[in-house]
Amino acid sequence: MDRLDDLDQSVLLRKAFPSYGPDWEAAIDFGIDVSLLVGNLDLTPTERFRQLQRSQALVRAFRPGGQEEVLTVDDELFRRLVAAEVEFVVIGGVAAVAYGSAYTTTDLDITAPFTVENLRRLMTSLEGTHPRWMTPGDKRPVEATPEQLASYKNLYFLTDLGRLDVLGSVPPVGSYEVVASRAEEMTVAGLKVRVIALDDLITIKADVGRPKDQLVEKELRAIRELRAAKK
Repeated sequence: MDRLDDLDQSVLLRKAFPSYGPDWEAAIDFGIDVSLLVGNLDLTPTERFRQLQRSQALVRAFRPGGQEEVLTVDDELFRRLVAAEVEFVVIGGVAAVAYGSAYTTTDLDITAPFTVENLRRLMTSLEGTHPRWMTPGDKRPVEATPEQLASYKNLYFLTDLGRLDVLGSVPPVGSYEVVASRAEEMTVAGLKVRVIALDDLITIKADVGRPKDQLVEKELRAIRELRAAKK
């Protein structure tokens, strides 16, 4: 009969994989199954995105009464943003997944310049998706003009293609221009998009500090060490 410590996940993971550094060890101690991160690193960003969509569909299947709260990040949303030539950088949970995180998110977070022209392109990209304000208890249609939207700091939309959060800046990293200057280009769902730099994403997760962000931060730190070792 196996000893209890032989069945402990941390023991099994340390037997299965070499140590890639202190952040790798910290992730195991936190209870993260680093084997998922190793598997994800062998996938392309598109394959990681598809995996996210499958996870979202599974969550939705178990919550039939809350479909509006469990949304899929739809390819079409990416296609529309790119086709309309919206200037943006992917941040948040989808960016974490693009780097190999095993976390499941239900919205698309981007940062974008809040110029009238860029917001005009953004609203053009959302035509036909019935964008509503993502406000608890109040899902009014978005009727504001690009000029009015440009006065906001952030925009939170619910569309027929999923939730879209648009941030004018990303504390504590800084403005859109700072984030964009360090972003990494990836191909997701056949589209070339810019994704926030891994180091910047880790900084954001550490700053927010919620339990789910702490988990993703530790994943991303372990992924950074794993990526460095694989080079």
